[in-house]
Amino acid sequence: MAKPPLPIAPLSARPLVAPSTLETPLCELHEVSVSYGARLANDGVSLRLQPGEVVALLGENGAGKSTLLHALYGLVGVSGGQVRYGGAAVVPSPERAIAAGIGLIHQHFLLVPRLTVAENVVLGKEPTRLGMFDLPRAVSEVQATCRRFGFLHGQGAPGGVAGKVPAASS
Repeated sequence: MAKPPLPIAPLSARPLVAPSTLETPLCELHEVSVSYGARLANDGVSLRLQPGEVVALLGENGAGKSTLLHALYGLVGVSGGQVRYGGAAVVPSPERAIAAGIGLIHQHFLLVPRLTVAENVVLGKEPTRLGMFDLPRAVSEVQATCRRFGFLHGQGAPGGVAGKVPAASS
């Protein structure tokens, strides 16, 4: 039995985000391929993300979505193609990605369970005050980002972004 299609909001209900195609992209993948030995995980994938754009990658388990994002962020090497940050070709790395304004929030199994939601989100670019991690500022920044993009920041996490990451259920 075929699954019914997921409902799609009518165009009038969708937020209007129309980044200029003339604007320099925040990041691009051009014909990127990623291999794990003889196994090809991504084959010639191209993707362009504009500043302020929110994008969802959809696909079956094992389709290569996480691998593609890990290549963009520099967690895995690309075996072909080119990665660009701000229009410039780069060898991607988390440090370069963060400096270019690119963040990656990992799936649940890559989160640090003993950290709060906010701490996991800012991991790698932690706000500080007097040389120490500033948790209230981290919570405030994550809440502001959630509001900016219309995310319900408290849903699914006890205590909202200040709460601990919920344990995965089996």
